Amino acid sequence: DQKKRYINSWCDILNYGIERHSMPKRWTPPSITIKQELKGSDELTRQDKLVPYIEEHDLLRLLDDLESRDPEMFLATGLISIFGLRISELAVLRVDKNENLFVGHIKNNKNTTNKKRKDRRVFACDLIEKPNLGKKLIGWYKSKLIKLPQTILTQIELVEKKRSFGDVGQAYTDKLDTNPVWQEIISKEKNKDITPYSMRHRYAHQL
Repeated sequence: DQKKRYINSWCDILNYGIERHSMPKRWTPPSITIKQELKGSDELTRQDKLVPYIEEHDLLRLLDDLESRDPEMFLATGLISIFGLRISELAVLRVDKNENLFVGHIKNNKNTTNKKRKDRRVFACDLIEKPNLGKKLIGWYKSKLIKLPQTILTQIELVEKKRSFGDVGQAYTDKLDTNPVWQEIISKEKNKDITPYSMRHRYAHQL
């Protein structure tokens, strides 16, 4: 009986507060809109979530090989890995008068559609063995002393017609897959889930 009275008393107190002191909002569950705000939104794609990062020593080997073998792929790979770009974002880069690198937008989702979004500035996360690489990459890209591979540039030119950025990333992936160092890296059992997207995740991991 004592336990029952105790519980009933607390119920009475709660009901009194809700009914007599204008407190329904405090105790009522939030609306669907408020729940969505509290949950937030996840802009990561399935690919973002599942792909592991490439380790620093493997990335260094790859960049060293590309620098001597294929400067154009060295520029593309350096931009992706040192600035943490999505591969298709190679299509929407610009450098301002202060030598800062900015990235445009390649996709919309329910939270960004019909919203005017500013280009985002990206910052370099250099390898210890290659200090100031980010600054050099910006200089080469802006001056066009080194250009992106022609297969990638071709797909960039077709983006507006195709209304899709997907083939920009595919052109990069197809060319990277021919590199022997890259083939060696992904052939290792520990790297079985590594993809070109792993270079973007390397950036996040290092930060």
